[in-house]
This record gives sequence, structure tokens and C-alpha cells, in this order.
Amino acid sequence: MKATIRYKLTDKDMRTYRGFLWKPLKWYTVRGVGELCTKGWFHLYTHPLLAILLSPIFGSYENPRLFRAEVRGRSKTDCGLKEGWSEVRLTKEIEPPVVNMVQRIAFGILCVLEVYTNEELRIWANKRTTTWVVKSVADLAARAAAESATAAAESAVDLAARAAKSMRAAEWAAEEALAAAESAAATAREAAIYKDMNLIKLAKKAMEIK
Repeated sequence: MKATIRYKLTDKDMRTYRGFLWKPLKWYTVRGVGELCTKGWFHLYTHPLLAILLSPIFGSYENPRLFRAEVRGRSKTDCGLKEGWSEVRLTKEIEPPVVNMVQRIAFGILCVLEVYTNEELRIWANKRTTTWVVKSVADLAARAAAESATAAAESAVDLAARAAKSMRAAEWAAEEALAAAESAAATAREAAIYKDMNLIKLAKKAMEIK
């Protein structure tokens, strides 16, 4: 049977939540019950890009290490943002993708756009260039808020609007764009459109912006 592959971040000492120490090629098991981000699950990602782009949501490591992992047993997903598995082993360390701030912001914006059906907004966003991504986070938030968005998208708009108010540095914009990505994925699920929201595809598209 072909192994199911996921990706795991650790700190520089191969430790994770509450100092849990991982050793290569050793299987680890938990019960696979309860909510994600608890001791009942091991936390993994479906793609290396998502591991790096989304890690600040779930506790970012300084100088993280990224591992290819085999998983099995019970599983649980959170809108594609992360997964929980009951049995995991780390098989190979890989180089973490290098993602710049512009690409992080672009990823958040692309996720927000997924929960809108207004074609004018999509056309407007798709015409923009690299430099627009950082400079126009506030503009996008204002335009999005002005649209007749579905109720499912409102929380994503709120987060983007906060970026507009607090955008004194690009770091703030990146943080808020990431929060908007998280909210967009969750609200897409509530609107029954999550199945059409491919976070890996959106992450790869964001990486095309240099």
C-alpha cells in the first residue's frame, strides 16, 4: 500500500508542542480524538508551501526544520489549513521553501477572493502587478467591504479591513493577510464551497509573484 505523505515542522532541535522530541523513522502514536491543536492529534500539512505560509497561525518556529512524514490511522482536517493524524513518522528532512513577504500577502488575498462571486472584484485584482500586492492591501479591503459579499465572506473582510487600519509596516499586512486566509478557508466551508477551494493551488499561484 502506498504511504500517505504529509509535512511536519519542528524547531531547530526537532521539538514541537510542549517540547515533544521527534526522532527520524520512529512511529509515534496518539489517540486521534478531540479537537485539533490538542494532545489527541499530531499536526501536519498537506504541502511544504502550506507548512511555511500557514505556520504563523499555529505557532511559528524560529529557523524551522521541515520534514517529509508518513501518516496513518485516524485523521482530521481543518478546512485544508492543517490536518491531524494519530500515527506519524518523520522520514526525511527537506529544505523549507523560501517565501517572501509579498508572496505571503498575495496568498492571503487569493484566499479571500475565493469566497467572492463578484466578477468585477476578480478582474480588478487579477490586473494588478507585483508591487500592487504590498501597496494595495488597504485598497483591496475597502473594495471588498463595499461589495455585496456573502455572509460567509464577512469575517474575511473584517480581517482584511483591520489590515487597512493598521498597515504601518508591511509585516502587519502580511499577518492580516494570513489571518484572512485562515478565515476565508473556514468561511468557505460554512458556505459549502470549501470543496472548490484548493489552498495548494493558491499557494503556488502566490509564489509566481516575485
